[in-house]
Amino acid sequence: MRRSQAELIYAVFEVLHSQPLKITHIMYKVNINCLILRNILDILVKTGFVEVTITSKPPKGKRLTSAANTRYSEMYRLTEKGVKFYLEVRSSTRAVNELIEASEKQRYLFDAQKMKANRIG
Repeated sequence: MRRSQAELIYAVFEVLHSQPLKITHIMYKVNINCLILRNILDILVKTGFVEVTITSKPPKGKRLTSAANTRYSEMYRLTEKGVKFYLEVRSSTRAVNELIEASEKQRYLFDAQKMKANRIG
């Protein structure tokens, strides 16, 4: 089943809530196409929910001798605004899920009573 854009964004918030990650790590954890993820991250960065930090490091096994040998790595993390938003959405989602669960229990009890009344009457 395809996930909506809201579900994908929520999944990005979930994985970034615990720690800053590179785009490939986000992509694998959320199980999302790189182009779609880049679009989502662009939106989240522009709205101030996510920030990107660019770090440089030498290639594995080599010393950094010149700027040409430098590899750059983009790390994405939630901003304070992003953390607050994520926690509010997570809380609301839990409340809605509890409401749905209670509604389903109530419907089950109502259906059980209705079946019992039909057997008696």
